Amino acid sequence: MVANQFRSVLRSKLDTTPNVDAGGLTVWVERNKEHGVGSEVYTAHTSPPYLAKLVFHEALHNKLRKDNRLHDRQSGLAAASVGESTTATKKNYALMASAIEKNVPQWLGGFPASSGVRK
Repeated sequence: MVANQFRSVLRSKLDTTPNVDAGGLTVWVERNKEHGVGSEVYTAHTSPPYLAKLVFHEALHNKLRKDNRLHDRQSGLAAASVGESTTATKKNYALMASAIEKNVPQWLGGFPASSGVRK
């Protein structure tokens, strides 16, 4: 979690620019010897229940390894826009359940003592 898009770790370390309206970002890193998925959620002006929704949404991107195609024909927390009043659907829970045990290497290049991925 980072304060806002302008303090984005993914933005500062990778060649990516978060959408200023987004509540979070997930990117796939495949460069040199770095491979993995990095996710972040923006905390500015956000309530804890809304943060939980944004974390669930970015976790769907992360675990399913889907870019914005995740949003195709989706509603609830898998939709393109997740707001304070958005609620999870049974389909959202089923999507997460299908991927929750998948091993997805995480990009750790944003941590000072790290270079690479944790498996």
